[in-house]
Amino acid sequence: MGTYDLVGATGNPKILVAAESVTHSDGLSGLSEPWSFNWTAPATDEGTITFYTAVVAGNGGQGTNGDQVALTSEAYDLTTLSLVENESSGTKIWPNPAGEFINIGLPQSRSEGLIEVFNLNGQLVMEESFNSSQTILNIGSLAKGLYLIRTTATDYVSISKIIKQ
Repeated sequence: MGTYDLVGATGNPKILVAAESVTHSDGLSGLSEPWSFNWTAPATDEGTITFYTAVVAGNGGQGTNGDQVALTSEAYDLTTLSLVENESSGTKIWPNPAGEFINIGLPQSRSEGLIEVFNLNGQLVMEESFNSSQTILNIGSLAKGLYLIRTTATDYVSISKIIKQ
């Protein structure tokens, strides 16, 4: 099932986080602060997780004329979203979890290439060339969360995950 954490909704009493849902209910005024949530997957494989969304957009006319309802769902197979790291690749990243900096150690034969950092949406958020088998990467500008580090050199690709605190 996982857990939900609200983001940017401080002081908004119209948002309720329960064990399995996030609910936003608005009064007649139609005014609400922007909000979002982060979902943390369960620690164990639970198969397919489905997110359901129901939205009602009312026109404030106190009737059903002009009101709109939208229903959507999105399913994610957690077994295909997981990353199995190749421990035999020889890439070492520490500390993990990390704060401002991470050390990246590569096999001695891999002393020139590219380090790419991706968020969990697959967006490239940082990129840096390296010319040594030992590199220090400043990740201080990244938001807290889980990231994938792709290290690429001639005939070599390694993907590792890190937690930024």
